[in-house]
Amino acid sequence: MSGSALRPLDRLHRKPLPACAAALFTLASPASVFAADWIVNSCDQGNSGDLPSRTGTLRFAVENAASGDNIDMTALACGKISLSTGSIRINQHDLAIFGPGSGQLAIDGKFVQNANTYSDKDRIIRHSGTGTLAIYGLSLTSGDVRSTTGDVRGGCLLSNGDVYLYDVAVRTCSAKTSASARIALGGAIYTLGDLIAYYSVIASSNATSASTGNAGGGGAFTNGALVINHATIDSNTATGGPLVGVGGGAVVSGNASIFASTISNNVAGRNAGGIDVFNYTPGALVTTISDSTVSGNSAGYLVGGVFADSGHVTIENSTIAFNKAAVRSRSGDYTNIFAAGVTLSALHGSIAVNLQSTLIANNTVKNKEWDLSAPYADPPTTTVTFSAAPANNLVRSADTATAARLPADTSTACPLLGPLRDNGGFTATHALYSTSAAIDSGNDIGAFDFDQRDDARVSGTFADIGAYEVQQDDIVFNAGFDGCPALP
Repeated sequence: MSGSALRPLDRLHRKPLPACAAALFTLASPASVFAADWIVNSCDQGNSGDLPSRTGTLRFAVENAASGDNIDMTALACGKISLSTGSIRINQHDLAIFGPGSGQLAIDGKFVQNANTYSDKDRIIRHSGTGTLAIYGLSLTSGDVRSTTGDVRGGCLLSNGDVYLYDVAVRTCSAKTSASARIALGGAIYTLGDLIAYYSVIASSNATSASTGNAGGGGAFTNGALVINHATIDSNTATGGPLVGVGGGAVVSGNASIFASTISNNVAGRNAGGIDVFNYTPGALVTTISDSTVSGNSAGYLVGGVFADSGHVTIENSTIAFNKAAVRSRSGDYTNIFAAGVTLSALHGSIAVNLQSTLIANNTVKNKEWDLSAPYADPPTTTVTFSAAPANNLVRSADTATAARLPADTSTACPLLGPLRDNGGFTATHALYSTSAAIDSGNDIGAFDFDQRDDARVSGTFADIGAYEVQQDDIVFNAGFDGCPALP
């Protein structure tokens, strides 16, 4: 099987990022911003004792650094720093923390003493500054923030500003409230600003509320923009009582830019199992999903995969498949269909949609395929306008009103997809069966040099539809590929 491992930095950007993403990347770049280096050479958490015993610890460095400084942990070889006495408090507006690699050093939360005692729980990092917290080459694991009386946010990381992650794994985090009518947001990460993640993983975390409250963003909740590049958001949950929880993978209130990334196996108790991009005034907001896969997410009510109500939505060279939802319409509203795969909502404003060379299939509601919908407001005073043909998409099933607005070249063939797995590259993908209708049927209007695996975007006569490009030297195994469920 062809494919590639992690590429050098000079291959990170395949095409210019959208203006919002480029600006955020510049904001988070430490080279021109950060000043003094604080060397961490002790694996002790550094919470108590005399000054000599604390010098060289992570807490000592953070407590003494100025805004804009670097915390250098790259020489540590201990594998783990355990925070048995609580979270790391970062009061600086801007700070950068450098580790030796996400697979080499973890900061582990206060999650070990007594599973039934709330006082024994804490998150990993609390960033009270309003600038940028940048983290490189670390894992954050087993943060747990709970309340019996109020709201909770950020099970592993809570920030009042922006967060930039590069080669960071955030796993097994929990934000939980058992208080009546309270909320739990950001099982792993909560930001008041933007969240930017490159070559990173947000996984196996949960936001959980009582049945009378609500939970959102099992993996991440950001009040600003979300920018992910070669990242994975996997196996997170946003749940509570019956039909509680939105955005199992992530909830985004601002712009969303998803590139060469996979959002998979997340669960929402209510709506938007994969990602929920939502704002009551969405007109100027932009959602872009490129060279990416959204797969295997599920919702207890509406929309298993992607829910977006941004004013401008672009989905190009991506695969959205095998997402599940329990129902396709809200109680009492049987004219607006909410698909299990992608729902582009015009409930709060009109949407301009650019759908190019994208595969949306095998998304189901009660074993019937419902892949794409664009519900109107009630009454229908807003519109959803799709890009003009040619668009080279494969959309198996759309509600009648949406299907009528899709370009005439939209295919409804069964794509014959392989299981979500490591097919090469940094993130999991669905391979194409050797006779798939998606092969050589797409386009590369987005001018991508590479597919999601970092292989050539055009290997045959034309680009393939979806995130995965079959390479001329691929060995394609025809066993284990899925057909398609019944159409409604």
